[in-house]
Amino acid sequence: MEFILILLIVGFDQLTKYLIVDQHVQMTLIPNVLYVTNAYNTGSAWSLFSSQISMLTLISAIASVLILGYMIVKKRQGANRFYLFILALMAAGAIGNLIDRILFQYVRDFIGVIIFGYYFPIFNIADISLTCSVILLIVYSLIEEGYLKVWQKKI
Repeated sequence: MEFILILLIVGFDQLTKYLIVDQHVQMTLIPNVLYVTNAYNTGSAWSLFSSQISMLTLISAIASVLILGYMIVKKRQGANRFYLFILALMAAGAIGNLIDRILFQYVRDFIGVIIFGYYFPIFNIADISLTCSVILLIVYSLIEEGYLKVWQKKI
């Protein structure tokens, strides 16, 4: 089931990048809050390490393989579905941006958000998947360690 989720997210990521970035679509969705544009990022988050595409591609490839391998091991060990879901989100995000780095030598971004007048760095579906996975992993870890008493029993 996790691999189907990965395929769906990666497919949606690549489809939206094609439909929006490759077709040069630009529009305002919510004035002064949310817009769609075209951006080509040769770096990582916030354009860090710009033009270091070889290094970022290698890191993305290694991370993707390690996450997938770890997910397979944890699945065989009987890890709970929520934890596997988190790993699938992480893998999908890494793979979605890895595909761009391999094919184009940059990552195609298109979602723009303005927060209190600040233009947040433009991002894509793979970035959303990665960010959500990290947030969920932190919350999951806090619950597992007993720092958050959300549920009486473990997830």
